[in-house]
Amino acid sequence: MRYIEQWGTGIRRIMELCRLNGLKEPDFYDDGRYFKIVIYKTIENKKIFNNAISNNNAGIVPEGAGKMPEKLEMDKKIYDYLIGNEKITRKEVEILLNIKERRARDILKMYVDKGYLKKIGKGKNTYYILNANM
Repeated sequence: MRYIEQWGTGIRRIMELCRLNGLKEPDFYDDGRYFKIVIYKTIENKKIFNNAISNNNAGIVPEGAGKMPEKLEMDKKIYDYLIGNEKITRKEVEILLNIKERRARDILKMYVDKGYLKKIGKGKNTYYILNANM
């Protein structure tokens, strides 16, 4: 019937989007008759979460069931780095994602514009932290 394109990617994507947007982990229920997912939201995060869903590779299925879409992979690398180090620089993004300076600047600007990161400092002293207002 071709209702699904591949096994195993949807739940992982839901959990990752919730985590990246500071939402409580979803609850899953299966009583044998139906399967239900409860996704929690906060008023502050509603706009950010909706943007993430609409801009986060919706409809694109990875080649392998175990592989995350490229944007999710990038989001996860930056988020994990920030959790471990509390701040990140443009140069660290270049190294982390193996990209050029211009692309790193564009990515960081996108995260700042979406409200995910807060830019601190100017010039060579610039670094980014997770936005506490999320």
